[in-house]
Formats: sequence, C-alpha cells, structure tokens
Amino acid sequence: MKKKYHLYVNLSIFALIVLLLAGSYYFSPLKDFFSSPEKIKSFFLSFGRFTPVALFLSMILSVPLPLPSSVINALSGFIMGPLLGMIIAYAGLNIGLLVSFWLARRFGRRIVEKLADKKEQKHFGIMFKKYGSSLILISFMVPIFPADIIGLLAGLTKIKFRHFALLVAVGLIPRTILLSLFGSELAKGFSLELALISLLVLVFGLAAVFRHRIKIFFVKEIRELEKEI
Repeated sequence: MKKKYHLYVNLSIFALIVLLLAGSYYFSPLKDFFSSPEKIKSFFLSFGRFTPVALFLSMILSVPLPLPSSVINALSGFIMGPLLGMIIAYAGLNIGLLVSFWLARRFGRRIVEKLADKKEQKHFGIMFKKYGSSLILISFMVPIFPADIIGLLAGLTKIKFRHFALLVAVGLIPRTILLSLFGSELAKGFSLELALISLLVLVFGLAAVFRHRIKIFFVKEIRELEKEI
C-alpha cells in the first residue's frame, strides 16, 4: 500500500508540473515566440548574458514540450558560435532524453501514451524487437523517430539506463554538430560551406518528414501493420 501511495503521489506531482508547463506554453506569449525562427531568436537574445542558460533549459524542455529542438539547436550555433552552441544543445537534449527515459521507466506506458504518438510507439516496438538497442543509435543518425520521444519509447524496453545513456551520448554528436554548424554558418552569410551544410540539413529534414514511408519501405513488419489499419 505504501509503494502504491508513493506512486500516486509521484504521478500527481508530475502531472501537475506537465499541466503547468503546457499551460504556460499554450496560454502565454511563449507560443508566439516559438512560432518562427526570427521570434525564437529575439526571445533568446532578450535574456542578455543569460542567453546560454535559456538555450540550455529550452533544449531540456523540448523533450516534454512541443518546442522545436532542431531550431533551438541551430540558433545555439547562430547566437553562441559552433562550439559553445553545440555544447549547449548537446548537454540540454542529452539531459532531457535521460530524464524522459527515467520517467517512462518509473511511471510506465501511461505517461508515454500521453506524450508520444501511438503510431510511433507501435513502430518503435516492432523495430526494437528486430534491431535491438542499435535502433536507438540508428534513430539519431537517421531521423526515423522524433529525437524528443526516443527516451520515452526506450524507457519501455528492457535496455539498461547506462547502455541508453551511452547510446544517447554517441548518437547526439552528429546531429548537434551539424545543426550548430548550420546556425553558425548562417550567421556569417552565404558561403560554399553553408551550401553544403544546408544540403545535409535538407536531407535529414526530408528523412524526418517522410520517416513513416521510409519505415514502411524498409521494415516488412511495419508494412504489414499499416496494411491492416
């Protein structure tokens, strides 16, 4: 009974925090700030010397809230430069993913169903059975799942926390470097480097947009699942 009581208390506290955060996003000027890259940039620059802290916290919050982590990552590079921008984005998203993994592991499927799309959950379950923990690393390299929900989905599997933390630490490196460089080069103006990086960002962006089609094409089990629906 005592364990059950503590579980309900923890769930209630977490639910309250999520509601407050979601409310502050949907029913405040923050929603307008995050509606376009220019507004996001102005929002972060308004913090002055605390801009790095604001970027860092926003990267963490991009996991539970519908904040555009890719845009914030690129803006980190744009505002702070490629190295510091990458460190801020990498550390923030890393912490956010580890926290979301812990939440899914502690509170189970109920919390995941509220924060992650059902189709993504089914697809991840099918692919994890087939590819194991390597799916997590693949998902960061090729955006077949939104990075923000990978922690939640992985938390429902039997993978150990240390193993997941290692995969996240390695998997986030290419993504955060690419987006930080993109933002940094964008701040300098047009160049050959910007054109090449933009091409890579475009490829990754298209992969994210057409991720369901990619999974259906390459994974037989998902193709069969989609036919049944």
